[in-house]
Amino acid sequence: MKKILAAGFSLFIFFLQTHSYAGGPFAVDVINDSGVALRWKNDTMNWYLDPGRVSNSVENSTGKDWVNEALDTWRDITIPNAEGEPVKTSTFKSHYEGNLPADVTSQNSHPYLSASSGVSSIIFDEDGDITAKLLGASNRATVVGLSAPLLSDYSGLYITKGFALFNGYVLDDGKLAPESDVAKKLFKATILHEIGHMINLDHSQVNDSIAQECGREGTLYTRGGECGEKGKYIPTMYPELLTFTQGALSMDDRVTVSWIYPSTEFQSDFCLITGEIFDADGKPLKGVNVIASRADVEEDIARTDSRSFVSGVLHSGCKGGAKYYLYGILPGVPYQVSYEPINSAYTGTSGFEPNIVKPSGFEAGIITSSSGASTVKCSKGGNTIEMASATIDTPNPCASENDDSNGDGSNPASAESSTSCSFSTAGGAVGTAAFLFISIITAMLASDFVRRRREKNA
Repeated sequence: MKKILAAGFSLFIFFLQTHSYAGGPFAVDVINDSGVALRWKNDTMNWYLDPGRVSNSVENSTGKDWVNEALDTWRDITIPNAEGEPVKTSTFKSHYEGNLPADVTSQNSHPYLSASSGVSSIIFDEDGDITAKLLGASNRATVVGLSAPLLSDYSGLYITKGFALFNGYVLDDGKLAPESDVAKKLFKATILHEIGHMINLDHSQVNDSIAQECGREGTLYTRGGECGEKGKYIPTMYPELLTFTQGALSMDDRVTVSWIYPSTEFQSDFCLITGEIFDADGKPLKGVNVIASRADVEEDIARTDSRSFVSGVLHSGCKGGAKYYLYGILPGVPYQVSYEPINSAYTGTSGFEPNIVKPSGFEAGIITSSSGASTVKCSKGGNTIEMASATIDTPNPCASENDDSNGDGSNPASAESSTSCSFSTAGGAVGTAAFLFISIITAMLASDFVRRRREKNA
């Protein structure tokens, strides 16, 4: 008796080559429209492991170690407080329930990639056949991983099922990288990213300009020149894998998982910056990326200590306002708050993002405090800083005649869908470009949803 968020890949799949959004949750409460990001019940993701080999060259035990390493990284979240002492900021946990009953192949994969298995699965696609079946044969050697939360309970607040699939076929014969150790590092970075989605983190665009420079200056395999130095600024949840340092969590990654699964210390030791974005007509402008960075340090530290949030992301479609929430703010430290458009290279449809089309055609700018100051700071942990409303003179997708909002601010197209993330090579050619996290929209099967509703009410 569960509400389906994604009905499974075999039902309905769109392969979008240019999708990502930034700074927020993967899934929100669409049952009550409460503006709450979904989280795992009891803050614990219970998962089962595919007992098969990772690839022809990598055995299952090694893959299990890689998965546990990624989960340990997401579990052991700390952020330095105002005194510089690391405090545990997240309550997220995970629990290994054992192996799935059989090696998952293209012949038996459907239950584990949909809601019907009843378990959360981490799957190794040893020969790439599952990936090829889902996305087409041409993607067997280019897509590295897929993931998504699959189900929520009827409260609309908790994730109950999810999956992550990793294509081991790319690990063999130099498909992912010419050197085996390089390929394994890239694969492990993919595991960390995809499990982040499974936990309910969306993509992040923090330091996008640096990431773009990194993509131009170095290749995925050489990490040479300036790209290697700049890699430390790029979040794990950035939509492109550009550097090995994305195998370690950035401040933005740590803050995001901490506000979804906040510890007592995260709520008491840190502050919150919040505000709202409007268009020139005074209507909420959803889909603007807002960033808070330290203003009292050199640029190197400021770029490292940044976090982001997309305006209006906590309500689906055109519902709700265009609020943003920047957590993990150190008391006594000045921050500068800025806004920017979502990178056009990563714009597309997502059922849990604020609207179908992101606003564009505007330049980045600074958001001031309610008193007009260009920087803000809080006096003690637990405080909230209210920013002055920001106005951006740009077309508002939710105010257009074709926004499909039914005149009430809703967007039915996004009400019952979910996204998943795939990790693949840009342009489909391994070794020629950086890898992209490419979105997949999985549509809900209406009849199945109705049946489950009837079962619940019976």
